[in-house]
Amino acid sequence: MINNLFSTVQKTLTLIVIVFCSSLTADLGYYQYPTLVDDKLVFASEGDLWQVDANGGKATRLTSHLEEESRAYLSADGQWLAFMANYDDSNQVYVMPAGGGQPKQVTFRGGMLRGWTPDGKLIITRIHERGIMDRVVSLLDPESGEMDTLPLLNATKVTFVDDESLYFSRYGLETSRDNSRMYQGGTVSQLWRWNKGDKEATRLADDFKFGIREPMWRDGRVWFVTDQSGYDNLWSMDAEGKDATQHTFHDDFGVQSPQATIEGFVYQLGADIYQYRVAEKKSEMIPLEITSDQDRKRTRWLQNPIASMTSANLSADGKRVAITARGKVALAAPGKLRRIELDIPNIDRARDAAIGAKGKYMYAIVDTDNSSEIWRFSANGKGSAKVIVDDYDARIWSFSLSPDGKWLLFDDNKKRLMLVDLANNKSNLLDQDTNAGDGSFGSFAWSDDSALLAYRVSVGVRGQIKLYEVATGKSEFLTTAKYSSYAPTFSPDGKWLYFLSERFFSTSDSVWRDRTMGPSFHKRAKIYALALHAGEHFPFAVKNELYKEPKPPKKAEEKKAKKKKSKKQKPKPALTWAGIAERLYEVPVGNGDFAALAVTNSHLFVMDDSGCGPGTLKTVKITDTKPKLEVYSGGIERFQLSADKKKLFLVKPGPGNLFVVDTGPKPPKSMNDFKVRAADWRLAINPVEEWRQMFLDAWRMHRDFSFDKAMRGVDWEAVRDKLLPLVSRLGDRTELNDLLAQMAYELGILHSQLRPGDLQQDSEVANRASLGAIYKSVKGGLEINHIYQGEAQVVAERGPLTGPDIDVKIGDVLTHVNGSKVANHGQLEKALFNQAGQQTLITVKRGKKSHDAVVTPASVRAEYSLKYTDWVESRTNYVSEQANNLGYLHIRAMGGGDAANYARDFYALTEKDGLIIDVRANRGGNIDSWILTNLLRQVWAFWHFNAYPTPYGNMQQAFRGHLVVLFDQYTYSDGETFSAGFKSMNLGHSIGTRTAGAGIWLSGRNALADRGMVRIAETGQYDMAGNWIVEGWGVSPRQEVINPPVASFNGSDAQLDAAIKYLRDKIAAEPIPEMIAKPIPPVGKPAEDIN
Repeated sequence: MINNLFSTVQKTLTLIVIVFCSSLTADLGYYQYPTLVDDKLVFASEGDLWQVDANGGKATRLTSHLEEESRAYLSADGQWLAFMANYDDSNQVYVMPAGGGQPKQVTFRGGMLRGWTPDGKLIITRIHERGIMDRVVSLLDPESGEMDTLPLLNATKVTFVDDESLYFSRYGLETSRDNSRMYQGGTVSQLWRWNKGDKEATRLADDFKFGIREPMWRDGRVWFVTDQSGYDNLWSMDAEGKDATQHTFHDDFGVQSPQATIEGFVYQLGADIYQYRVAEKKSEMIPLEITSDQDRKRTRWLQNPIASMTSANLSADGKRVAITARGKVALAAPGKLRRIELDIPNIDRARDAAIGAKGKYMYAIVDTDNSSEIWRFSANGKGSAKVIVDDYDARIWSFSLSPDGKWLLFDDNKKRLMLVDLANNKSNLLDQDTNAGDGSFGSFAWSDDSALLAYRVSVGVRGQIKLYEVATGKSEFLTTAKYSSYAPTFSPDGKWLYFLSERFFSTSDSVWRDRTMGPSFHKRAKIYALALHAGEHFPFAVKNELYKEPKPPKKAEEKKAKKKKSKKQKPKPALTWAGIAERLYEVPVGNGDFAALAVTNSHLFVMDDSGCGPGTLKTVKITDTKPKLEVYSGGIERFQLSADKKKLFLVKPGPGNLFVVDTGPKPPKSMNDFKVRAADWRLAINPVEEWRQMFLDAWRMHRDFSFDKAMRGVDWEAVRDKLLPLVSRLGDRTELNDLLAQMAYELGILHSQLRPGDLQQDSEVANRASLGAIYKSVKGGLEINHIYQGEAQVVAERGPLTGPDIDVKIGDVLTHVNGSKVANHGQLEKALFNQAGQQTLITVKRGKKSHDAVVTPASVRAEYSLKYTDWVESRTNYVSEQANNLGYLHIRAMGGGDAANYARDFYALTEKDGLIIDVRANRGGNIDSWILTNLLRQVWAFWHFNAYPTPYGNMQQAFRGHLVVLFDQYTYSDGETFSAGFKSMNLGHSIGTRTAGAGIWLSGRNALADRGMVRIAETGQYDMAGNWIVEGWGVSPRQEVINPPVASFNGSDAQLDAAIKYLRDKIAAEPIPEMIAKPIPPVGKPAEDIN
């Protein structure tokens, strides 16, 4: 008995040990950021840092924070380890003992760690405090916190020869975070040399075709990484930048994150760590194992999956809502009705879902390994899915189910509209769009009896309504391409097709009004209706003497009709095709920015949405007695009527704000009683399978969306097959980002940045704030060296330390914040935690006296805008000081806000003789045509009023002077398109350096399941001769002027000076003619004809 008990206990303990050990597995991980000194190798994996013997083996974990630690560098003596980490709301540099220990934060204003100097200082690349995108390299003493900045503007990485000389790289795609190979555009990384004391640095190897990155000095040569051979490899040059020699010959993966070692170099290749030994002239993989509990691979329970919602659709009976979020589908409802979750495999992703007509089935678009499909599920969640559209050859955008449950309509990215017969699941082509552009089809609407289908077809930039008859297959456009028409909806009685159309044009703009960039037409849409049968009386039309009221049915007939209805619905009257487009009526209510439309027996529901924030849902009673638009509810993002028109589904801003209410002219008083129960939805995510799904999704979207169907000659399936095995080695979502970057790298194009997705985050962090100043550490505090200045005339742009009631000046020493002493940058950073937007007491010392001031710190984002405005103001003032007949403006990007800033600045400068338009560091957008159109306007005549000495030009407020555009290597995307258009149309002179070369436009519609993204360039640009332009090369200025590193760091702006000189010379040679009216001749002599 005792022996049996002992045996049982022994077996149990053995089982426990086996289970415990199995949770700590030694597997191949995904290895990044190696650093090797002597016999110690540190690398990153699973978002943490690990240490192992230089020859490899089983590694030991050094860090374990929830967020990522990366970019590790061992000091030259091997005693200290520096790395990047996000412990307190921002990525900063930390230092700890090489064998492990508590990290010490050593940077507080951001920056990128680049290594150690031989004497133990940290090399940090950071954004220049007085620039907008310019970078500088600083040397930081980790003990004292003192930081010295090298006078080399836009240096990205340095390598020291000795105490007196160094080499550095300048620019490079790391500044735009693109992932590309064989890049030759204006931002290509350059090699420079600088000796301390030299007035200027010298560029080397300027004839080298591709980028020279990661310079490392060794044995009299500069080693570096370049992709000249096709993939990033290790190369070297002699001290003069000559004798370029390739040392590694990888042709499957690119060399990443190289660091010098005693024997050679260590680097990441694919998901492994390699060492190149110089003496042996060969690379070898370092075998690594990590024994880990793989915590980040375990099943996660998302607490708020609704925040990742991609679609929500109401059932036909209005009882449930099909919600798609994070690739999964749930059927939810108000109240306590059971929530049903569909069984979507973790390796697949559902993007859109809807409940079938009778509520028995659910349909969903599901992205599988290689294709988009449409699946059918039992709506009760039981059983397996059935594939309705299998292994489809394009990406399916959306679908629509007929009310009778017999048909499924869907559209795809090949501009096809397909109709599926659900009786046999056969797909037939219903329509094909041959026009360029996105969104070929939309606004799908079925008649209640499923006999008719109406939809929008995009023709150029405008939509047309098309009607399709299911029984006959006949289709016809109901509206013309002259006006944009959309949002068709059938009346329940089948007699009318209502729709929206933008046919109302009225503007309050005047050509005489200040800053008018042309007339704008808002609130263009009105509500229209087409009679589907001849002879119908429009229900909004006032009845006249010829109108005959329909005879009400007799009671016996009513009973008979009800009995028949319960058995079989009465068919709708036959469609009268002849003259249908001419049977057009306008609903007699006002116009608006209408976006969506629905109709019940008694009301129209219309969304009024200007596109700026949520819209307003309005109703119109169907009556011939003064119908009018009534506000139903504001703050609505989307609405939907149930098929029986009895329920109204409302989507409001914010996760989970979904409501199903009874249809009526007014909403219920308490909306919370009708809220769809989704807040308590918890979604299980298997990270390993989701990472695989997202990898394949990104690969597939590149294939389906790419501007070049030939993928630039890249074997895209081979890329998938090469990278897919690495998915099984991932241990953290950050590593998937690296793998996705390697995928994007293969295509060699820009607009290839990543959006990181759902990363692990520490919620117990503070929010940073700023006083909007630059400081220098002095005895007793921080001396204020510069205060960022907003535009003086715009109060909202003032910084925390500016304003008439703030007594703080340059030269003051900041000593305390809210009573806490601030002796260095770190103490200031901590004292300002969570103070953005709050009244904050600061103490400054001026001379021997101290005084207090109450200020309101800005958020870090606001500080960036303040810093930008300060930079622009400094240029504006400089140009004004050099020549008061010249103007200057900078365009930061190409969005709506930038158009507003352009209008604000440009029209204040139209009387200048010369104007500098600066698009350096412009980050792109899509408003180039607005600005180019504005600059094309010319004064061809003028008005001269006798009472006023100043004439008025026609065209009003057109610029008559000479133009110069400045652009540089940081000019990107639409900033380049503007530069190219300006140059092509000879609107003036251009000065600077070649732009980045991001010439393929994109839509940003390719988000992954967790909202991460690898951007995909979709639309190439061509000149009028059909030549592919901009991408990978950029736009060259008419006059190249380089801003050299040292002089630019010291405040010089050679490009701006060149623009000023050009305009001065141009104005002197070609003065702007004055508008002087000649004397008016006497009566009898008419004015002259125009030449």
